[in-house]
Amino acid sequence: MSDGNFKLMLYALVGGPAAVAWGLDSIRRKRLIENTPTSKVRSAAMGLVELSGRARRKFELLDPISRLPCCWWKSVVQEFVESGKNSHWRDIREICSPGLFYLEDETGRVLIDAHGAELTAEEYVLHITDSNWPRLAPVLMTWGVSSGPGSKMRVKQQTVYEMNPLYVLGELTRAADHVAERGARFSRFLQEAKKDPKRMADADKNGQIDPMEWDAFYAKLEEEFRAKDAAASHPVEDDLIVKKPADQPMIVSTALEKELLQNGGFMSLAALIAGLGAFALGVWLAFRQELSPSWVVVLAAGGAAAGFMFKFKFKR
Repeated sequence: MSDGNFKLMLYALVGGPAAVAWGLDSIRRKRLIENTPTSKVRSAAMGLVELSGRARRKFELLDPISRLPCCWWKSVVQEFVESGKNSHWRDIREICSPGLFYLEDETGRVLIDAHGAELTAEEYVLHITDSNWPRLAPVLMTWGVSSGPGSKMRVKQQTVYEMNPLYVLGELTRAADHVAERGARFSRFLQEAKKDPKRMADADKNGQIDPMEWDAFYAKLEEEFRAKDAAASHPVEDDLIVKKPADQPMIVSTALEKELLQNGGFMSLAALIAGLGAFALGVWLAFRQELSPSWVVVLAAGGAAAGFMFKFKFKR
């Protein structure tokens, strides 16, 4: 077997099960949307809830790229990695806006904490060039990205604007309970920061973090966390908040529910058909190569695990 066919076999044995797993997971989420009735804000019950209305700002907020007023944003910085035929865009930093915003319908409004949600919103892609680097550099540096335009980078940003149609599926709870979880959220925030060597400031460059350096690092993280955790200072009337459930996905979308279901159903079916076809091709090539069945099982299991690890996101 040629090198090209051997690579095709590996891609098919791994990619096919990954696509099938992704498709099955998307079907599960599609059924979750279908089986959750839409509630009005005023009559929504605690627990898993589906709401539909419009996005409204809670705080004055500008998106970091276009500097337009918005309710919430999520940005991904990507770097183009050149490696022959396998060149691709690689995520190097993901960051979202601090704070909360509202979903408002004709009966009232409720706070939305979109952190951890699967976001479907207007997407904007900006390639970093010599001309826009001076404007973007201060923003990127606050995100821990210091490379210049010569590194072939781009920023993909999704933005929820004021008065956008808004669909939310998540857990409705009392804002006071959400604030009570603040200590646990800060612990997770701290653990993630400690994993990033760029953020662990070794001021004297001796290869170790001494107590003074740690105190400075901890204080800086506390300040960052307070800025992001705006739920700690909500008005009395903001009694309820929708957040990500512990064991279910949260979906925040500026597309209507009907559109989500249509797109999700089409993509699920396409993924299943393509995945099954690719896996069948991989098995046939493996048979011709006389590859051990145990290796086929290992590769297929790895692909399926990878498919389930990817977060599903409905596309507009």
